[in-house]
Amino acid sequence: MLRPGTRSLTLETAMSVSFELKPGDRHSTIRFTGPLTLEDAQASLEEQIRNGAWERGALVDMSGTTGIAVQFQHVRGFAGYVTTRARNLPPRGPVAVVAPQEVMYGAMRMFQQWLEAVQPWDVYVARSVPEAEEWLARFGA
Repeated sequence: MLRPGTRSLTLETAMSVSFELKPGDRHSTIRFTGPLTLEDAQASLEEQIRNGAWERGALVDMSGTTGIAVQFQHVRGFAGYVTTRARNLPPRGPVAVVAPQEVMYGAMRMFQQWLEAVQPWDVYVARSVPEAEEWLARFGA
């Protein structure tokens, strides 16, 4: 469900993803909580495209995830899905992923490598929000 906030727009699914893009923001903030699912990742991607956040930077915060409900072969499939969706879109803004947990960090690094093999994007996997924000600032995002 999409709901307008006083200063932001938030997408909330039944379980685990929120999307925020405030007027004047240079990047969107996407927060995952609970178990990460492929459906939530796809919903997040579609929301970024729908709201014009695709071209801006994104901070994807996985700090609140409690596990990954995605088989590792689906991580690679999702990278392919993102690549296919990107073909008819403007250039992607930089993406910083915060993944402090070991399993999530490993899964996001695999996603990053598969994605970068076919897309000239700027993607960074960090362990903390300050580290990710510092990296995004290099792009003015």
